[in-house]
Amino acid sequence: MTRFTGKTVLITGAAGHLGRDLALALAREGAGRLVLLDRAEAPRAALAGEIGPRAEIHVCDLGSIADTRRAWAGIDLSAGLDLLATAAGTIGGGTPILEIAPEDFDGMLALNVRGTLLTVQLCAAALRLRKGAVVTYGSTAGLTGSKALGPYSASKGAVALLTRSLALAFAEDGVRVNSVCPGSIESAMLESTFAAAGAELPPIDAAWLQRARWVMREPGSGTRSTLNDGLRTLGIDPNALDIVLVLPSNESARTAVEAGAGIAALSSLVVVPAINAGRLQALPIDLGPRSFFGLRHKERYRTRAADALLELIAELRPFP
Repeated sequence: MTRFTGKTVLITGAAGHLGRDLALALAREGAGRLVLLDRAEAPRAALAGEIGPRAEIHVCDLGSIADTRRAWAGIDLSAGLDLLATAAGTIGGGTPILEIAPEDFDGMLALNVRGTLLTVQLCAAALRLRKGAVVTYGSTAGLTGSKALGPYSASKGAVALLTRSLALAFAEDGVRVNSVCPGSIESAMLESTFAAAGAELPPIDAAWLQRARWVMREPGSGTRSTLNDGLRTLGIDPNALDIVLVLPSNESARTAVEAGAGIAALSSLVVVPAINAGRLQALPIDLGPRSFFGLRHKERYRTRAADALLELIAELRPFP
């Protein structure tokens, strides 16, 4: 594929998980010049080696105004810029929002918000030359509050509205501005943050479950029905819960929970990888087993294999 043949792109945070994948993808799509910025030395050099001579590497700490301007003094964008992707950012150390030190919060805002704005400002003239495009990096955490990642959520909420304002500012120039808002992604940065923020869970009882914010599957789904049955055995009315989101798949519900939207009851197949990575915690509560039934037409499709399967199901969990 060659959708970016001859295009000039600039990516900040290029050595990070998302920035690196984007740089490699654009290189495969034929980008003619990739201007890559990051403050990490070893990953940046490795990325340049993978892409080859089309990669132009610059050391830059976007949390510093002076260092950002120093880096831009060595970047020639006089011929214009087709794509700017602002992937540089930090998730922080996982300190609760009521406890984070002002200077730490300032540092997060400096990189995630001010760094994004300053990058766009420095690229504005080059973007106008080619009627290019800007892609900022937000987060699902910036679309809803987060108890686990409150400071990060606030910074990415600011990026969301910054993106809207930039889109309006560039509208008459033909420069498009959009944002991508990923959910939790397995990366060293995320895993270290959740590990640092790990805390003991409070006692989980019926009162706690009733106070919690819930992320639910849609009514009628097997997951929702099983949860409702389990809650009723605990004396909890499912209709009285604080339901903040209703989503159509287990994966979307898991992503919302990882972003701090609330709690959910989901299949272990969907959540075990995230639990093992430390992005989710399993609540110590038993909602009972989920029932499955083997069904077949009374006479059609009757085979020895089907008979054997139904006999095994009956042995493992006999039904009246």
